[in-house]
Amino acid sequence: MIHVRLTTEDLREHDACDGGIERFEEVLPDGIDSEWTPLHGWMALVTFGSDYRWAAARGLVPDLVSADFADADLTDADLAFANLARANLARVYLAGANLAGANLADADLADAYVGRSRPVWLPEQWDVRDGYVCRREL
Repeated sequence: MIHVRLTTEDLREHDACDGGIERFEEVLPDGIDSEWTPLHGWMALVTFGSDYRWAAARGLVPDLVSADFADADLTDADLAFANLARANLARVYLAGANLAGANLADADLADAYVGRSRPVWLPEQWDVRDGYVCRREL
């Protein structure tokens, strides 16, 4: 769990644009002050996109681009088009997960479980053996 605290004042201190502050206040008028799992962060990233990435670049919210999801269960998660570059997805349970269009550049997928068939979203440098992802042999 990660404690996340973010207020309108925090955004102003980091020179957020007026549109970003307005969107934040519309959705979270009282700000954020709660415990987050990685899933909370992914939902925020998918929902708020560039606003979330802006806040992460300033250390206001967790940086999910290089997030560590090792050993997590993401069964049936919809992470289509998510930016997972450099994310640690080693040993993650991904059976049924939708990662179509996701950026998996330099992501570590070693020993992630995807089921018996090769998912269409799996980058070419990876292969599937007995349901687990491994580096493709050259």
